Amino acid sequence: MSTPPDGFPNPEAMKAFLDFVKNEIHNPPKVSELFKVPEGLSPDWQNIFDKVTAYYERECAADRHALISLEKRSWIMEDEGLSEIEMVMSSVKAKEKGNEAFRQKDFLTAFLYYVFAVQTFPTPDVMNNLAACALQLSHFDVAEKYATRALDMGLFANPASICKALFRRANARFHLARFGEALKGTPWISMLAQVVTR
Repeated sequence: MSTPPDGFPNPEAMKAFLDFVKNEIHNPPKVSELFKVPEGLSPDWQNIFDKVTAYYERECAADRHALISLEKRSWIMEDEGLSEIEMVMSSVKAKEKGNEAFRQKDFLTAFLYYVFAVQTFPTPDVMNNLAACALQLSHFDVAEKYATRALDMGLFANPASICKALFRRANARFHLARFGEALKGTPWISMLAQVVTR
């Protein structure tokens, strides 16, 4: 954008920018325009993409910043010529690097890899790992948020992962002094509490 000597931006460029911003406010992009599900997927992959789409729909409806982040993600994909399948693979690689850092007890590095993986392509396993890492770093609000998001996706393949997410969420809520909520969604804790109080 050229700037006249008086320091003000080019009026035509400023008007175009303001028109763009107004349009974004009144007509925000739809998640389906930003997260494009590949065609011809197997039923299992279709289920995963449907649940990730539902996740993005919930997140973007609740938080305008989530929509902006998804829009930036789509711009990066377009600029780099990346497909959603390539984003999945990039997320898997970041998760593996995060897992290695976590095993070495380098929790900050693991945290950063997990955040990158979630932003690249969100999966409940990565969110669950992010919650575990956040607990290690005493970021209890982050741990609670991502354990809950992992559970809400409905994509866990085994009960052990569900139990881990429930435990991590309960642990985070306990540290946040939200004791009543710590028991929410954890019937095994509620049953234990009933036995102990008898």
